[in-house]
Amino acid sequence: MRTLEGYLKRSREWLNFTSTHFRQALNTSLQLRGERNGDTRLALIPRDASQAAQDPDRAIWEFPSAEQLPGGEAAWGDVLDALRPPRQPGQKLWQWRQETKLQPVVFQDPQEVNADRVHLHLEHPLVMRLLNRFLLRGFQSDALSRAAVLGTTDDTAKLIVLARLSLYGHGAARLHDEGLAMVAEWDPADPNRRLRKLSVEKSDRAMKELKASLQQQLVAPEAAAAAVQQHLAADVGQLREALDRVVDERRQDAAQKLAKRADDEVARFVRVLEEQRKRTLSTRSRTNENLDQLLLDLCGMKEERRQP
Repeated sequence: MRTLEGYLKRSREWLNFTSTHFRQALNTSLQLRGERNGDTRLALIPRDASQAAQDPDRAIWEFPSAEQLPGGEAAWGDVLDALRPPRQPGQKLWQWRQETKLQPVVFQDPQEVNADRVHLHLEHPLVMRLLNRFLLRGFQSDALSRAAVLGTTDDTAKLIVLARLSLYGHGAARLHDEGLAMVAEWDPADPNRRLRKLSVEKSDRAMKELKASLQQQLVAPEAAAAAVQQHLAADVGQLREALDRVVDERRQDAAQKLAKRADDEVARFVRVLEEQRKRTLSTRSRTNENLDQLLLDLCGMKEERRQP
């Protein structure tokens, strides 16, 4: 049990997963979908606002109905079924959907077999439907680019360029996926706005500041944001070559690790086949010995078999 808990803790730390970020991502996906119909208020609504403020994980949240979602029942029926109570034997699908209401959702396991609420987690079909919007967006175009100017508690402005490295195998199977970051800052004494790449330690600190800025929703001063946006294309261009080198190094490293993993799995598979072959031959040898003994016994019973 302790081993599994350790794996879970390391996974959460590696993914930087928190229930707050989880809910924000779901609400953002709902809001983006609601914009199609001109409804920007589409979101999870807490049943008790005070409880949601004190303990949002255990609080009960109401999910939008099919009528509120773009496309309605025809587009969301299959995934919304995961929020309904169990279907009774012999109950028709249309009847089941018409007679049952969507159950509320929670973000922590209720520890009950037949709870009147649904625990939302990363593998839940409704969650996967909402989050796939962001995943698909990252693969729709090789030239996908976005820029944002955020406020920070640091008094020195920094430029962070993010890249995504994905490697695919046969049948478009995704074998490797990781995010890369390059952090630089402007030399205040240089009138040409040349950027200098920061060390690993300073880059890590800048990434923590970026996460804190996103969590606190800090806003940059308008004048500073306008100045950064004016030269953004040229500034990013200065880091492009260095970023491409980092991406190429990581690609080669990942490819080597994938190749080694493939060789190891092939070797393990061959060992399994060899062990199965030895067991099969051993079993067949013992079976043949038993058959030979049986034939000898039958041959010795010829006289008895002639007797009436």
